[in-house]
Amino acid sequence: MPKNQTDQEAEKKEYKDYSSLRAWQVGHEINLQLHAAMQECRSDQEARSWADSVLLSMRDSVVQIMEAFRKYPAAEKLKRYEASMYYANQAHYTLILGEELGFWSLSELISKLIEYERIVKSTSFHFLDKKEKKV
Repeated sequence: MPKNQTDQEAEKKEYKDYSSLRAWQVGHEINLQLHAAMQECRSDQEARSWADSVLLSMRDSVVQIMEAFRKYPAAEKLKRYEASMYYANQAHYTLILGEELGFWSLSELISKLIEYERIVKSTSFHFLDKKEKKV
């Protein structure tokens, strides 16, 4: 059943800024938790460089979601979400590798990152549908 115009307007008003997006909220929460967890690694130079890599990748992932919120066409939003997935995957792999190298044990954060990746991916499908409809 197609949405009527008032339903569409209400849906648009629901997202006032990027911080109302579920993907951004989960990504931001992960960044805060990562930052706190990585503070423990700061004493070891090698672990610190790995931690900085994880934090940078995850930050870049969330920034791409913020950028996608701007008034871009669906194709540009899709590119931003794909970039967000790239950075999230980079953070995910670095977390796993850091765990295997013995720098940290953050299984709970890795699980949360998997949830974040799922949310970002499902949101990107929304923009993929819009892009295909315009073609």
